[in-house]
Amino acid sequence: MNLEERLLKLERENRRLRKYFFVLALLVLAPLFASPIWIANATNSPKSINVDEITTKNLSIVNQEGKVVATLTADDKGGSLAVFNNQGKAGADLFVTDNGGILGIYNNQDKRVVALVAGDKGGGLGIANNQEEVMAGLAVFDDGCNLTIFNNKKAVAKLSATDGFPTLKLSDKNGFFSIIGSTDLVKPQTGETKKTSAASITLFDNEKNVIWQAPSQESSEDAIKQIASEYFRLIQNDNFDDAAKLFHYPPEYTKQELANDLRAVSSVLKLFKQEFGQIQAAKISSNPDLYYSIGEEGGNVPYWQKHPTSYELTFEVNFEKEGPGYIVIDFCNINNKLEIRIVNYGLPASRPDSKNRIMDVEQKIMKMKKEK
Repeated sequence: MNLEERLLKLERENRRLRKYFFVLALLVLAPLFASPIWIANATNSPKSINVDEITTKNLSIVNQEGKVVATLTADDKGGSLAVFNNQGKAGADLFVTDNGGILGIYNNQDKRVVALVAGDKGGGLGIANNQEEVMAGLAVFDDGCNLTIFNNKKAVAKLSATDGFPTLKLSDKNGFFSIIGSTDLVKPQTGETKKTSAASITLFDNEKNVIWQAPSQESSEDAIKQIASEYFRLIQNDNFDDAAKLFHYPPEYTKQELANDLRAVSSVLKLFKQEFGQIQAAKISSNPDLYYSIGEEGGNVPYWQKHPTSYELTFEVNFEKEGPGYIVIDFCNINNKLEIRIVNYGLPASRPDSKNRIMDVEQKIMKMKKEK
């Protein structure tokens, strides 16, 4: 249930709550800790008594004129508290639902214009107009939050952040919209999904087709292809240390941790060259066959769980020692910098011994890392 639906539900809960606002002006009330309370009797002369406990399903608090200014009510959901001004107009109410608590604040037109909502996924804040239509909402979830502005009951502006990817979406009544920041784009030719960086702007028509983008998808693809080409060049020339520098490493690394990871990646790239041989006849493949693969990357699993892959490029190659195979390079765009996340070397699954050969290379990598 989204924030707008929660607030519409809140309005229905309010109507339910108001059924219980009958007057109990002569009922004796007692707060906790047996502190003194005042009772208005028939002659309006105040009296003070001490009690330890009062048990009731409904109670009301009245002012000196006998008007109800607060009610405490029990219903099938739990407890409800409502506060009124001296003219009998609602000021605030607090009640519970199956998902959590709701606090509503009213204006002098007896309209709920602010609501604070607590749910099983987090908290929310809604601000409404005098028609009690939500105009702005803030919602917080386990993995992010969003701030939404509504007009004519539709979201027209939304600022959100999830898993470290911020997005600002602006929409009009005709269905056109723009996104500043991260979004997922699908390449029609291949079906591949790419996540744009925070430093991007994308415009869509009312059928969700991209009509303009900066930087353009083509320029990003060109940059990725250049990195891949540089990787191949360095590997062919046995320059494994510089090839390892094309990879992304966690920015929180210390100098020593970075040096260690660079050295480890360089060593694995060298072993790949020894096992597979020179890379020959590399060409981009949009529909590769099934294959078994072994890869190398910087960082660790927890780090990459926070940073999903943004783009994958698959190359059909001919290995000098192993024959036909694949090299799959995953790229990331963290801190607005395109880098290699992981490189995978693969052999076709149609080859009878491909799985065993890949497992053999994997065992050699594990042995090498253990020795170091």
